[in-house]
Amino acid sequence: MAVRLPFIAPRIPLKTAATLCKSLATMLDSGVPLMKALDLLSRKTGDARCRDHLGAVRQRVQEGAEISEALREQQGYFPPLMTDLVTIGEHTGALPEILNGLSNHYENLAKLRRTFLGTIALPVIQLIADRKSTRLNSSHEWISRMPS
Repeated sequence: MAVRLPFIAPRIPLKTAATLCKSLATMLDSGVPLMKALDLLSRKTGDARCRDHLGAVRQRVQEGAEISEALREQQGYFPPLMTDLVTIGEHTGALPEILNGLSNHYENLAKLRRTFLGTIALPVIQLIADRKSTRLNSSHEWISRMPS
């Protein structure tokens, strides 16, 4: 049973966000209509949760909502930066360019996160190992001081 905290909404993974933005930008830039692009993305995305959210976005756009509005309605799954910039792209006619920029942003953010976690992992492991070693040594000293 999964525990759901109401104040922590599950978010789209960075890699998925980057791929989604890049794919949507490429299709729109190539002249694919928005509804067809959303339909393709909602069926072809590898992340099941993302497929569900994109299906709901497609449905809302089909009902007449703007894509930014439909993204916002997904209970925080899509980040505010994405929804805000998509709004700007819709109103300025520069949606493919903005989506390409978002894709680059999320790719860079994912790379930065991987680098950070990779850099910090070894020192954390060493710290944990050192603390366990210190506890073991303290235990051995305490036991050796016990009267026989």
